[in-house]
Amino acid sequence: MIFYQYFSFSYIVNNFGYNGTAIIGLLIQSTGILLTYYTIKYYSLIFQYISICFIHSCSYAYIEPIIPTIISLFFDKKDQLFSQSFVSFFRYLSLTISPIVYSYYYIENQLYPFSISSSMSLLSIFFVIMSFKFHNKMKNSITN
Repeated sequence: MIFYQYFSFSYIVNNFGYNGTAIIGLLIQSTGILLTYYTIKYYSLIFQYISICFIHSCSYAYIEPIIPTIISLFFDKKDQLFSQSFVSFFRYLSLTISPIVYSYYYIENQLYPFSISSSMSLLSIFFVIMSFKFHNKMKNSITN
């Protein structure tokens, strides 16, 4: 899985840039939403594990490189370490909380995990829309 991400990511970056990787990440994320819906409907634990561990982390890996440049639009710091730590914090927070909430749903049967996947996808879509909206400003901040 890691080799696939590395080689496909480098190919997409060379041909389409970081905006292309973000779009591919959104497509992978939407696949994760459909798979999550399937696991809830048919109680398939194997697909649930694949959805949590592989698809969501793979989509975050594709979407993640574009987020620091978006963060640099809102914060005046040009420090790459600041933006990377900001992204890593929310990425690992979401990857930590999601399995806990999923397991709570299957134990207590009170939470609906489909809302977690869809809210993360909406957040990803927001970041991609922001990147397309402020594409020129991001390009200028990277070159400076």
